[in-house]
Amino acid sequence: MQSDLFLWEYSFDLIDADLRIYYGKSSYKHGWEDVGNFLMAHGFDNKDDKQGSCYFTTEKMTPQKANAVIRQMFKALPWYPLCLRMDALTVREENVFTNKSYAERLVKSEAHQKRLDEYYSKLGIPNPLRTI
Repeated sequence: MQSDLFLWEYSFDLIDADLRIYYGKSSYKHGWEDVGNFLMAHGFDNKDDKQGSCYFTTEKMTPQKANAVIRQMFKALPWYPLCLRMDALTVREENVFTNKSYAERLVKSEAHQKRLDEYYSKLGIPNPLRTI
């Protein structure tokens, strides 16, 4: 239904110290790039943002679609919820919907740990979270 479509804003803040764990001290800023690249590939753009932490949908989408994009990103970039300080998915100029509680639940799941193992395996390095 047309009335269920909105323009969305997604803003986030990552913890640089945690990013350094996953990217190394000299390349940790690539984490911000990876998030931006994912969002831009899924209907968001940051042309109105100078800082790189706020993205806007280029076309209207349903709340379900907008939230699904963010949740897909949490799974595609398994380090993301571990480095997330705060995020907000907002109907432009309206209420804020946070994915932070989703991130906290996701990190604690065994399925997420397996995704992390696979992610780091592709990079050719051990998962820094595995202590066993």
